[in-house]
Amino acid sequence: MEKNQANQLINETSPYLKAHAYNPVDWYPWGEEALQKARDENKVIFLSIGYHACHWCHVMEEEAFKNEAVAAYLNRYFISIKIDREERPDLDHQYMTIVTQIAGQGGWPLHVWLTPSLKPIFGGTYFPPTDHVGRPGFMTVLEHISNQWEDKSEEIEENGATFLNQMHQWEEIEPLALEEGVCQKSAKEIMHRFNPPYGGFSQAPKFPSPHQLLYLMAYEQEHPDQELRKMVNTTLIGMAAGGLHDHVGGGFARYSVDERWEIPHFEKMLYDNLLLLKSYNVAYAYYGNPVFKTIAYRIVGFLRREMLSLKGGFYTALDADTDGVEGGYYIFSLEEIEMILEEEAPEFIQAYQITKTGNFEEKNHLHIAMEELSDEHFQKWQDALDRLLSYREKRKHPALDYKILTWQNGLAVSVLAHMARLYGDPDVLILAKEAKDFVVWDLRENGRLVSHIASKQRGKHVFLDDYAYYIDGLIEIYMTMFEPEYLNEALDMMEEALALFWDNHKGGFYLSTKDNQEVSLRQKQFLDGATPSGNSVMGHNLYRLYVLTEDAKYEVLFRDLLKSYGKYLKNAAGHCSYGLLPLLQEERGSRLLKIALDDEDNRDELYKEIGAQTIGYDVIRIVEDRETYPLKNNQRTFYSCVGFACKEPSNEC
Repeated sequence: MEKNQANQLINETSPYLKAHAYNPVDWYPWGEEALQKARDENKVIFLSIGYHACHWCHVMEEEAFKNEAVAAYLNRYFISIKIDREERPDLDHQYMTIVTQIAGQGGWPLHVWLTPSLKPIFGGTYFPPTDHVGRPGFMTVLEHISNQWEDKSEEIEENGATFLNQMHQWEEIEPLALEEGVCQKSAKEIMHRFNPPYGGFSQAPKFPSPHQLLYLMAYEQEHPDQELRKMVNTTLIGMAAGGLHDHVGGGFARYSVDERWEIPHFEKMLYDNLLLLKSYNVAYAYYGNPVFKTIAYRIVGFLRREMLSLKGGFYTALDADTDGVEGGYYIFSLEEIEMILEEEAPEFIQAYQITKTGNFEEKNHLHIAMEELSDEHFQKWQDALDRLLSYREKRKHPALDYKILTWQNGLAVSVLAHMARLYGDPDVLILAKEAKDFVVWDLRENGRLVSHIASKQRGKHVFLDDYAYYIDGLIEIYMTMFEPEYLNEALDMMEEALALFWDNHKGGFYLSTKDNQEVSLRQKQFLDGATPSGNSVMGHNLYRLYVLTEDAKYEVLFRDLLKSYGKYLKNAAGHCSYGLLPLLQEERGSRLLKIALDDEDNRDELYKEIGAQTIGYDVIRIVEDRETYPLKNNQRTFYSCVGFACKEPSNEC
């Protein structure tokens, strides 16, 4: 390629792909043009998968893909293809599975070398520019693969075919009956990983794993355990006090590089913040600590300010770097703090542990001691934090991944509707409704959901998570506003999802549709990763639709789904916790609330009056049949079933 000449990524809509459009590497997007070129020229495919906010993806771009010599070698011996993992989770999951089998671990950037017929040769994640401490350098790998392909192409094809056959067999998971005590087993496995004294359920680097927190909180409600409650509260407080939490602007970073939650990897993901928002709201509902509510509203402030599009959809992520400097947007020197806060500075500096030498790149990333975290703390320092935010806003902002993903906006609808109900907050409900409307108007094509939109161009595919999370959002917003159209749409979406993704032979949902011919492995994703898997979320949906509609079909599907988890529940129950939540609810008996309205009731406004009192129920519905559910005293009447017993109808919730 000529210098400064754009490659084939220039016409893509993904911010991640477009960012590589002027690399000297002759990148192609995934598609028939690139695949046919590899076949015609009998060249190995170099497949690189990443995403916009991925720090190590940027590092490898600087070290390798902008290097003229490396690019020249790639262009001569390989066909290079770039994929945005958030646009193509099907391909990402397939090749992540393959690389994990080859290299023993996966992550991003994800790199795979394939034969022209798409048989795997080798794979890995980040490769340094030169050989380093047992890790081969990128050029070493390229030279080895190109030499091997020239000398042993037939053998490599045969080995790749054998490997793929083994992968197909591995994916054939037989349904298994559930073991007794699987919910307890899952909770114990997570608790065993607890990391005192700062909380969290892994060693550094520490990820927040909010869906595991949601499971543990639900489990503790049914199996009271002071130790477990302490683990959950310690983790929530530790994250909020530490630098994982952006004390200046709200919201949370992707993960912490240390055990104290002090220094984050500074990228901010929409999905992390939404799941943490749900976690802090549920914790407030269960434990009543007002600081959890404060943290929740700080997350909403961040989402509204930095992640919300003009049309109501939420963007995907913010980069960790600004002009190649990780965290540069977020950190402060001691002198800056003194200049901005003036007479308040000495006490603020002490509270936020600010020093001359700093704690990150000779500057300071704000954090406080865990024992200092309180609602009063934020009330005291809110004005100072606002002034720091105003100062920070004048800096160059981290790059925004402006894709709008369907599954993440479905999650936004669910979490924000739940929050609006908990606090009776109409402003939060507006955010949920606008995100829902965005999905309806902007994330459909020919009546079917699509995975994303970027630069006004919709994606060409749809995946299980898009339906799973959107149905979850529809159910949650129905239980807040009680508009029948939301429940009816959820039922319609479920029928579409069953037609597109359900395995009629062994149960469970595939990640990709039946008509997706671009994947070699049609996979089911059961284990929860950074987010709950689509099958986990679908378990919630099926269970709640069964309770809401009393249609036995959904109960049968729910049970078949749990059986399809097979070996995962047997061998890795701690990584399937979110999918076990509805089973946990069923074991103690569903908490169902039916509401018969009187003629004066406005169902759209009901959440403001009774929302907080309904949070403990799994399912809430309006009943219209006055013969079966008569009004008591001609007033609004609540029919409550908790566990396996129903209470007397009451005018009090």
